[in-house]
Amino acid sequence: MSEKKILFISSINPEEGAPHHFMAAFYLSHKGHSLRSVCVGPASRALINFPLGQIMVTSIPERRGIAGRLLWHVSLVFKLVKMQLTSNKCLFYIQGSVVTPAIFLVLFAVGRNRLVYHTQDYLEPGRHPFWAYFEKRVARRAGHVICNEPNRARFMASSYQLKAMPTIVRTALPRDWPVPERDEKLRQSLLQRVNRSGDGQRLVMVQGFLGKLRGGPQIIEALASLPDNFILVTTSAQADSQEYKIYHEQAGQSGILERIIFLPTLEFTELLQYTAACDIGMMLYPNDGVGNFYQAPGKLTEFMRCGLHIVTSNFPGLELLTLKYGIGIACDPESSTDIAAAILKLGSRSDHELAQERARLKTLATTEFAYESQAWQIEEIVNKVKCEI
Repeated sequence: MSEKKILFISSINPEEGAPHHFMAAFYLSHKGHSLRSVCVGPASRALINFPLGQIMVTSIPERRGIAGRLLWHVSLVFKLVKMQLTSNKCLFYIQGSVVTPAIFLVLFAVGRNRLVYHTQDYLEPGRHPFWAYFEKRVARRAGHVICNEPNRARFMASSYQLKAMPTIVRTALPRDWPVPERDEKLRQSLLQRVNRSGDGQRLVMVQGFLGKLRGGPQIIEALASLPDNFILVTTSAQADSQEYKIYHEQAGQSGILERIIFLPTLEFTELLQYTAACDIGMMLYPNDGVGNFYQAPGKLTEFMRCGLHIVTSNFPGLELLTLKYGIGIACDPESSTDIAAAILKLGSRSDHELAQERARLKTLATTEFAYESQAWQIEEIVNKVKCEI
């Protein structure tokens, strides 16, 4: 069985950003499957290392702009044609909608039992008609479809008229994925940026910049109404961007600029280090479509592995998880009053209580919320396909 290679096809560079998009490849490789990835990256790169092992890769460089992106897709088509002609026992594992146009052009000559389509999003055809056109056809062609959230899967199965419900595998970190411990020195260095020190300070983390899609305006309004021991930490701040200028000005007008720490874009491990030094994680999404209404982000288990409670949108899927497992508070993402009340309730706990909760959340993240708790289904699908080809 092991001689049948998996070709994992993705539009992401696995050495940049969070690892979730590539987690299925990491997992299968770690389990001993023969796997090669076709993805974005320098042409000279033939191998990538990740915390649990190594993966062989065929990397296609990506240039800037629309023309550069189009050239990448053309190169992907040629690579896949070559691999299809030389690999008659390959399983094609397609990760994400961005590669579906190339898949549509190349792999329709491949038997559907050799195609697995895995998405961690739901495109909603009316909002993204170009990508949805190809995703629908690839998903219907694939022998197996995997999605990361049950409500998204239900919408996808209905709107794309799939023959079966997609398999659900939560976006999460594996239990053995290294996550830094809480670093009190790093925490103190953050507090020193805003001239604070001592106990009783509460650091509130927003992973990514304070944009509209992360509830930025409402979070700033909420912070202005909270006691001044609540400090906001946000990453990916680019001082020359228009978005930065807008929210920097709003914070200044609200009189809380000195209570916001703007960090640059961080490598994933570094992001986890700063997250672990905080107390509360913000995970707000707007009600602007099925994808955000039924969110299932990887940052949920990132916050939990770092021991942080979350403040999240009171949408059915997220609210159910929040209430069932006691991992935070769900609130109205459009209401700064609701957001402030949620932050205040979580932040009013004593340091001792927060330490106890950090331990509980970390345990949850490495048991019921660990990637392996549902990812066994991926290996089950792969083994079934290998037996059929």
